Amino acid sequence: MHKPQNMTPWFDAKLHSPVREGWYDCQECNARHYWKDGLWYRNRKSIRYGRMIIEKMHWRGLTMTGLADTAKGAADRAGAAIDDAMAFIAASNKRIAAKESGAAAGRDRTSLESLLAQCDPSVPRSKEEQEWLDMAPVGREFGSPDFERLMEEDAKNLQVNLTRLVNKCRGCYDPEKDPLDKKMRKDAVNVQAALKELGLDVTVKDAASVWVRHSNSMCAGWMAGAETVKRAKLTLIAYCAFGTDDFIRGVEDQSVKERFDADIRRSLKVLPPTEN
Repeated sequence: MHKPQNMTPWFDAKLHSPVREGWYDCQECNARHYWKDGLWYRNRKSIRYGRMIIEKMHWRGLTMTGLADTAKGAADRAGAAIDDAMAFIAASNKRIAAKESGAAAGRDRTSLESLLAQCDPSVPRSKEEQEWLDMAPVGREFGSPDFERLMEEDAKNLQVNLTRLVNKCRGCYDPEKDPLDKKMRKDAVNVQAALKELGLDVTVKDAASVWVRHSNSMCAGWMAGAETVKRAKLTLIAYCAFGTDDFIRGVEDQSVKERFDADIRRSLKVLPPTEN
């Protein structure tokens, strides 16, 4: 049999052993086996399950020159791949810089001063513009005659809803269902501090119960959180000011559909349908 270049001659496995861990050709089965710590294995996976039982085996491997050539070839291929990647990055950066330069060249450099210079203050306003400026503020708009009264009503309703929410949650925390782990405890402490700033003194477990109830609500804010005391405070204010059905009657007496429909009606200020 012709011996490939940089390969050792065939050795009898019962008389000679490799000096390095690795893969070696087997003459008998025309395959490669793995040598490690004085034992032969069919492959790397079989190291877990046990060594090979050898009746007759001749092996061969790479010479030192072959190993050096193999390592050099791998290094050359890796270096070529790195060079190609760096060339691609450099070309991409040039393309991006060219596009940005072109965009900057064609960008409108109009300044505020040039825009103001084009305006003529002596031109009279249109009828629609004047009507909009003369329109009196209404409702909760600042300056309306009802502004202060409505703000006071909102503050009272917020406090009433907060108190109802806390009273529903006192003593209801279930550590088995919602373990007071590190994150939950942090959120609960922030909620507790936020409620204290809002005039309500609760325990950490009651604060955790409040937060769990809010989180399970269909009207909870999507991006709401309690990472800080400030965020927890804003979240609770938004939740209680929203006026969900959670503050009208016990959720325990409602189905999911009933609660969802009621919350939507409250958010849209729609009255419930009347029975005939």
